[in-house]
Amino acid sequence: MRGFVDRMELENRCRLPGGIGVAPSREQSLALIPGLLAEGEWESAVVLAFDGLGYDHAAATLAPDRLTALTTTFPSTSVTAWATVLTGATVEEHGLAGVRFRAMEEDRLVDCFAEGPAPGALGETVFERLSARGVRCSVNPGEMATWPAWWRSAVTRGATPLPPFTDWEKIRYTPEAIVRAVVEEVEAGLARRGPGRSLVWSWINVDDCVHRSGPSAELDEALRRIGRFARRLAAEGHTVLALSDHGAVPSRCSPALAAGFAAVTGPGLCALPPGGAGRVRWCYPRPGRAAEVAARLAGLLGPDALVVTPDELAGMGLLTMEGTMPRALGEVVCLAVGAGFPVPDPEVAFEHGSVTAQEMIVPLAAWEAS
Repeated sequence: MRGFVDRMELENRCRLPGGIGVAPSREQSLALIPGLLAEGEWESAVVLAFDGLGYDHAAATLAPDRLTALTTTFPSTSVTAWATVLTGATVEEHGLAGVRFRAMEEDRLVDCFAEGPAPGALGETVFERLSARGVRCSVNPGEMATWPAWWRSAVTRGATPLPPFTDWEKIRYTPEAIVRAVVEEVEAGLARRGPGRSLVWSWINVDDCVHRSGPSAELDEALRRIGRFARRLAAEGHTVLALSDHGAVPSRCSPALAAGFAAVTGPGLCALPPGGAGRVRWCYPRPGRAAEVAARLAGLLGPDALVVTPDELAGMGLLTMEGTMPRALGEVVCLAVGAGFPVPDPEVAFEHGSVTAQEMIVPLAAWEAS
């Protein structure tokens, strides 16, 4: 994209102290997506919205006409990143600080994957913005059709939801079936788009494949096939974009590490269970116990993690302590910088949520309409 720096320069500009990772960019991030789509000069656009595809993985497989690096949100997790992609709002503005975080008015955790009222404040979506300009927007929700009702409503607001062609839960670990579903759902959306300018947006879950085993030959071939499909669509006159919410890195959580973390963050020292997302954990010590919790966690996690306060996160440029953030995050934060970390699911081989370049730098790929 014009005016954007390349991947390495983006990493250099956003590098955190000590080289532990990168902070979200103000100039080159997922928050720009609504504006880029609204300002684009296209008649028919297709957006392939990948869950779990890092920049380097995309660069090795998709073969687009142009590939731009963007930073995702912190935490580098789906609910946080997609809320920003859809609205252009920052984490502080939409309030979705990870998968689980402390509620504003009550001493309880909000779980973004639980049914109930929306836990954040999602403003005008990119689909509403485009619809106001006369663009017909259709959405293939993919695996998001299984997410809570508040989320399904939020991610399709302003667009026409399309019926799924498959059960995405059943194919979540089958790259070949994922390719077939993508092709069928995009082609069905294009067939229904009607006259005038149109956008077909399809969510594509490769995150579960990556969680299970990381990049694989089977997944790489599936991504190459999706790239060839995108090129065919471009040859038929459609502008095709591909983007993603986060990447992932190797993860290991031994039973001893999981048990040690549970002991420190349990009800003896903490008022609530830990929140966060994957490789970042929010901790909620009881009054007067924050220093003890932080010291014990630092000893337990060693060089694979930083144990910091929310204000220290702010000092690193990862979040600002505005709005609901100070309460949502708690008094102690564990931030993974190595592979050994007490992730919520110790069985995963790859995880995300933290600040390494592999988690934070994501692709914006483009295939130009012929």
